[in-house]
Formats: sequence, structure tokens, C-alpha cells
Amino acid sequence: METNRITVRINGADREVPEGNVVAMLESLGIVPASVVLEINEEVAPRTTWPERPVRAGDRIEILKFVGGG
Repeated sequence: METNRITVRINGADREVPEGNVVAMLESLGIVPASVVLEINEEVAPRTTWPERPVRAGDRIEILKFVGGG
């Protein structure tokens, strides 16, 4: 079964991702959801909303990864 793909802007670059929710998008990009914070269309997206939040064509998404150091 083929999944529909949509175009979104991720960290300033257009990317094709499968149609679905935020969690599915992150997994398709090989990103562990627990390791990032998201801003969607200039608003912080609470992690609790990700399973229900659809990714829509044209969304502007910033993915911020946690970095450790000292």
C-alpha cells in the first residue's frame, strides 16, 4: 500500500514526508521523538499533541535537537 506524500518546510528546506501525524513524520525522518522539540508554523507544539496533530502540506516545521555538553 502506497502512502501519500506531502511537502513541508523542515528547518528551512522543503522535504517530502508521508501524510500522517507528527510522530509518523519524525519516525520517517529517522528521528526519535523523545530527542527533539518542535515548532510548527511558529508555535511550539506540545509533545502531548503530536499523536493527534496532522502534518499538513505547507507546514513550516523547526526541529530542535537536544545537545549535551559541558
